[in-house]
Amino acid sequence: MNEGEPILKRYRTNLLHGPDWMKNLAILPLPLLLAIIVVLFFLNYTLVFEPPFLLATLNFIFTSIIPFTIAYIAWKSYTSSGAVTLLFTGCGILAYGIGSLISGFIINIPGGINLATTIHNTGALLGSILLVTAALFALREATPHKSLKQRGFYLWLCYLAVLIFMSLFSLATLAGFVPTFFVQGEGPTALRQVVLGIATVLFAATSIIFLRVYFRKGADFTYWFTLALALITIGLCAYFMTKGIGTMVAWAGRAAQYLGCVYLLIGIISSVRSSDVKGIPLAKEIANSFNYIEANYKTLLDISVNAFISVDRPTRILSWNAAAEKIFGYKERETLGLPLFELVVTREWHDLLDRELNRLLEMKGDQLSGKTMEITAKRKDGKVFPAEISFGGKKVLGDWVIAFIVRDITERTEIQAGLEKTRKELEVIKKTADEASEFAENLINTVREPLIALDQDLRVAKVSNSFYEFFKVKPEETVGQLIYDLGNKQWDIPKLRELLETILPQKATFDNYEVEHNFATIGKRIMLLNARQIQGVLGKERVILLAIEDI
Repeated sequence: MNEGEPILKRYRTNLLHGPDWMKNLAILPLPLLLAIIVVLFFLNYTLVFEPPFLLATLNFIFTSIIPFTIAYIAWKSYTSSGAVTLLFTGCGILAYGIGSLISGFIINIPGGINLATTIHNTGALLGSILLVTAALFALREATPHKSLKQRGFYLWLCYLAVLIFMSLFSLATLAGFVPTFFVQGEGPTALRQVVLGIATVLFAATSIIFLRVYFRKGADFTYWFTLALALITIGLCAYFMTKGIGTMVAWAGRAAQYLGCVYLLIGIISSVRSSDVKGIPLAKEIANSFNYIEANYKTLLDISVNAFISVDRPTRILSWNAAAEKIFGYKERETLGLPLFELVVTREWHDLLDRELNRLLEMKGDQLSGKTMEITAKRKDGKVFPAEISFGGKKVLGDWVIAFIVRDITERTEIQAGLEKTRKELEVIKKTADEASEFAENLINTVREPLIALDQDLRVAKVSNSFYEFFKVKPEETVGQLIYDLGNKQWDIPKLRELLETILPQKATFDNYEVEHNFATIGKRIMLLNARQIQGVLGKERVILLAIEDI
């Protein structure tokens, strides 16, 4: 078992997201209900089933309580984020829920079929207008309202406007001031078909737009919200097709809308689980579902070659980019809500990182920047590796969000280790060379005959003391000079050139070559020259030892 598996089991992060098969299965009711509605329409059943209080009960449970809950959560989410999309989403769902609630309770009063149809369809139209507005703001990635005072003003203004409009419209409908929408036995009026047709098209458009939002963000709530809008659209299509209230086609449409609201409830439950694991409020989790700037930001982070991990104040993981998945071996959905240090840092570094983070958080200000540290990190399979970690943080709506950047420095560490090894080897070689040079110099100075060492360019490298004494020259006039330039070119002897440049390279040695020359300082001399060509201490440079015997 991988070392990381017990941590995953302990924190049960599999509760964060529903399995993919459940999401795929949730799509099946859409074509199924649409097919049932079409079949029932062509069968043209005229049976009407409308028991007292049944519609009121079902509407209250499914298309009122759940939409009102969504409207409340949207209120809280807009308050925390300022996202305009959430403001209009809450207002649109509220209008739809009010229309459903009132229509369910008045359908059984005299003339109630027309009254219920008028109020429900108008609520659906208002809701669709507000929801498609929310979707368009989402596409534009509208700038959030930053001022809390401004958010409070818009919330009360918009929510009260919806409540007042639906209340006044309902009273006007009950008072008979609104034209007829539906006549039982005859069917809908042209006005009703226009109102319901527009609402249906707008709900469908909203569903498609939010589907694009889901593909951008990938949040579970957005997925269920999109399916819910699609089911409500199918339900409105059934209402558009039916010629009687309470018919089988109408009930199929109601079933589609009830299921749509169930999907909204599933979306809320999924968000509750996600917010619990991440340790953030539900309202903030819902706001993140529509946070397109965050989605684009995450796309940019996924391009990075370094692990980018964001955490909250208790260092529970909020986001985890593609590089982190590659470096540590965990998928993002496995890590969300887990303590970062326990998951990816070896134990001996926990206290040090905690102290550094706490030290910075105790400082005044709404942002922090920590120092870069080299630590030992661990992968999902338990293997450890050297890593470089740096972090910074910022307060967002009163809560700390801390970002960690982690780099795998295994390759860099190996290069540094190799360079250090090479440096030590060079130190040994240099020490050996210095010792050899000192030894050679001492050896040269013990020889009685004049001795001179030349480098591969025939420049004087070392000279014995006996050479200086015999030829009456000084070290500063000798070392580093071409041998032919010594003593004002006194050593520019043709025979010596032949020995050093022609014979020695071929034979590597020569012995007892007699040379006669008249020197300015010591007069005429006859000398025997002996030479050896040897490798230098580092094994690359050629060194020539030339011994001179005065005969």
